[in-house]
Amino acid sequence: PSCIEDVIPENSVFIGHCFSSYKKDKMRPHINNAILVFDKECKPYYADLDMSGGDFFCKICRKIQSARFGIYDLSRNYKNIFMKYFFKKYCLPNPNVMLELGMSLAFGKKTIIIMEYGQKLPSDLIRTLKAKIPQVLRRI
Repeated sequence: PSCIEDVIPENSVFIGHCFSSYKKDKMRPHINNAILVFDKECKPYYADLDMSGGDFFCKICRKIQSARFGIYDLSRNYKNIFMKYFFKKYCLPNPNVMLELGMSLAFGKKTIIIMEYGQKLPSDLIRTLKAKIPQVLRRI
């Protein structure tokens, strides 16, 4: 641990994704259900639901360290539909999520990375174990 305060292990999963209504409405319920199947006592942690006072970066760092594992959505960060269809290759994953993923890996946490079908992993993660999602689930 690298925090000034003690890091207390929690039965939680740190979830990193860009904050959009689509992600909140469409993706979070599926992630929450998957975590419940994994462990009914395990709780997802979303940083935007815990914006109380103090240094936000330190709070995120502590939550990543205390979580059992993390789930990080590296899907491209589209600002609008025009960007998605005409400049797809120039859109990158959310920088905050990349930073959170980097912290998680540095702390030796188990991580699950979510990406769009056909999207390439950053070069440092090329040798990471991957699982393909069936076509029926890609519409979620």
